[in-house]
Amino acid sequence: MASFESAKRRPSVKILDLQEDQIKFEMKNTDVSVANALRRVMIAEVSTLAIERVEIYSNTSVLLDEFISHRLGMIPIRYTYNESADHKERLIGQTQYPEGSLMRPSPRRYTYNESADHKERLIGQTQYPEGSLMRRFVENRDCECEDHCWRCSVELDLKVSYDDKQAEMAMEGDEQDEEGTNIVVTSADLKSNDDDVRAITFGNKEDEANSQDKGISILKLAAGQEIELKAIAICGIAKEHAKWSPVSACVFRFNPIITMDKDVLDRLSLEQKREIVESDPNKVFHLNEQGGSFGKGEIVVAKPEDCTFCEDVVVKAKEIAGEECISIRPDMNHFIYTVETIGSLAPEQVVKEGLHALKYKMQELTNHTAAIAEDQQLQGQGAAMN
Repeated sequence: MASFESAKRRPSVKILDLQEDQIKFEMKNTDVSVANALRRVMIAEVSTLAIERVEIYSNTSVLLDEFISHRLGMIPIRYTYNESADHKERLIGQTQYPEGSLMRPSPRRYTYNESADHKERLIGQTQYPEGSLMRRFVENRDCECEDHCWRCSVELDLKVSYDDKQAEMAMEGDEQDEEGTNIVVTSADLKSNDDDVRAITFGNKEDEANSQDKGISILKLAAGQEIELKAIAICGIAKEHAKWSPVSACVFRFNPIITMDKDVLDRLSLEQKREIVESDPNKVFHLNEQGGSFGKGEIVVAKPEDCTFCEDVVVKAKEIAGEECISIRPDMNHFIYTVETIGSLAPEQVVKEGLHALKYKMQELTNHTAAIAEDQQLQGQGAAMN
């Protein structure tokens, strides 16, 4: 038992860089299968909100209803965890409303459930990490409402007309568009009925600064045209549809192990060492001209994170030195991840949710295998008694 415990891996995660829409982190002490499983889970099995249904009341634009619905479905919808003291109270209902009230101004089909675990299900399952989307929402297919309710969905309204938009711009003091030009309807025009949920306008501040619009473009309206609709967003995962994927890119690479034979390299001249360093297209190596045992310069690893396991420098060093003196190989237990998000979840939340989903899968596998082993044991005992 002691030998088994000492052989167990204990993976560790360290964040290297965190931005508004990107995270870079390293994971050590595990193997490729686990690293790739985490990557796949973050891509396809982290729950997010996305628009699934659209009810269009008026559309006089040039785009068909189906085109608009598809474009709406691809807009990231962001849920922001509210840490205020009354957060859970708001989720399970305000006390001033009568028992069974839906507490929403818009009419919806809703069936009140007074079972003992009702409140627990309203605020989500406790096994999810704090701030998780699934602590606030339940899957639409698992909800007990007849169609959709505030527990399993969010409504976003879009009502824009060319004339109203021009009047609004005039009131705000913005420069009005010339007659005959179009106005752009963006994700900023989507109004959510939940204060904690909004449609994403920009992934980061740089995109916002460089954009001519106020959000993600949905359609354009000409003079006299209008659009009015209601969009219903529900939870899902990218295994069902790509619109629920929280990431635009999710990759990992191996951390390089670079070894150099100092004795062989010290015999080379400064010009030979410079030639070796310059043969590297990724500039991983640097020549310290003042270093080295004999004052003839020293080759050092300057940027290991830029290594792509290119063999150019290895071949050049062997060609000049006459023997292998530089080797580059991947560390099969050390991985560097780069995850870029689309805005539906914060980058660090994607990683947390991915790790949770992976842990849950492992626990389910353990439970099922234990149950099978127990059944086989009982069957064996029954056969022995017979």
